[in-house]
Amino acid sequence: MIGVTATRRSAATVALGTAVEGYDWVTFLALLPYLTKGPLAGVSSPFTTGFVIFALGFAARPVGALVFGRLADRVGRSYAFRAALAVSTVTTGAMAFIPSGLHPSWLAPLLILVLRMALGAAHGGLAGVVNASIYEIRDVMSWEPSVLVYAMGAAGKVLSLIVTLVMASALTTDQMIDFGWRVPYLVGGVGGVALLVYSLGWYAGVGSSDARTGARNSDVPDAEPAVARGWLWRRMAVVAGLSVGTTAAYNIWIAAVIPYATEALGVQPRVMFWVSLVQTCAFAVIVVGTSRLIRRWSLHMVYRRAAIAGLVVSPAVLALTAPSGGLGTYVAGLAIATVILAILCAALPGVLASLFPADVRAVGNGVPYAVIVALVGGTAPGLRDVLADRYWVFGVYLVALCAVSAIVARRTTPHSLQPREQRVVSSAYAAPCRHHRAARHCDHGHRDPADAGCARFAAPCRDPEVDRRPA
Repeated sequence: MIGVTATRRSAATVALGTAVEGYDWVTFLALLPYLTKGPLAGVSSPFTTGFVIFALGFAARPVGALVFGRLADRVGRSYAFRAALAVSTVTTGAMAFIPSGLHPSWLAPLLILVLRMALGAAHGGLAGVVNASIYEIRDVMSWEPSVLVYAMGAAGKVLSLIVTLVMASALTTDQMIDFGWRVPYLVGGVGGVALLVYSLGWYAGVGSSDARTGARNSDVPDAEPAVARGWLWRRMAVVAGLSVGTTAAYNIWIAAVIPYATEALGVQPRVMFWVSLVQTCAFAVIVVGTSRLIRRWSLHMVYRRAAIAGLVVSPAVLALTAPSGGLGTYVAGLAIATVILAILCAALPGVLASLFPADVRAVGNGVPYAVIVALVGGTAPGLRDVLADRYWVFGVYLVALCAVSAIVARRTTPHSLQPREQRVVSSAYAAPCRHHRAARHCDHGHRDPADAGCARFAAPCRDPEVDRRPA
């Protein structure tokens, strides 16, 4: 079993890896209106080309998740984290040096695509490593650390928007097209170098093994034995089902709001920078606030209820954010989506990591999640652009994805995925409490043989997902 003695500082350091990813995602999409008139100006459909490059960049994520995930599981979390971060830093900085006006006209888009694919591989590796590392320090934190993943991602997005907004306000449109779009990438490269250097001193490897001796300490117990290969594939399929709806909705209503509003609704980019900035700050606040819900209900219960709520409201949000609407209805739809997605994203990293034992946790949660991000998340903005004239088709597609996530979440707990002969029936309920209503099941689906008792556990449940506080 893998265990660590983790500090809050090392937890924050590894979570900042998600900020690097969030910064890059938003930087590319926020600057797309300028890139289409700069390096991408020579192609016939600049916006469509930009979305295609964005989607193809995600195609390399599964490769990165497999390579860096195996490195994390076999050698150590810190080594994989630093390697993926180094690749991300170099490629982000290189984006600033893409020349405009190259001949032939396809050369600049090709260079951007190569860099985006390298970034995709690095981000795919970071996602699995960060999820596994953060989950493995739950025992030593007084609050839910899984919320750090998307909270830091939102922080990276806020930084990207602030830098882009400052540049767009200080420069004219022609200057932004000429050289202004390069500055956010330079800032991202410098920030990546700073985080890499900082991690050498403070990130000792949350959840890592000792590569020199092969020793694995056991400060954080792993409640579940290593699963057989068939069960591993089943759990990876569950990861795909759990994340497919959330990933698509996040890329539509959080990540890609600026290019969609400027292209489909005709809103000025500077206006959307402010809208996106406010949205991202609200998203981060709700994500952090969800920590209390998770500690009260459990990761799986929070995600399950939010997924069902997301399915219920998705048709209304789609109607409000349709291309035929205006800025007011679009912002109203984004407000609804932001609340639901923030709760989902707060619980998702911990939910995915909880499904696997420590020795396959980085690969197990990282690879299927990267596949879904590549197939669904990266293609969602471009698909919406292509289906703008048949928006209802895209709406049916997105609702179907949300339904898959809600159904899988409704039926899944770590306990339910164990072989039947290994399932643990928990009777660890306290005596009936007159201050609580009778509870027939605990949060993990274990049945109370007495069909009574309060949700306050007398002893920890033996599932990987353990509630340590009274419900």
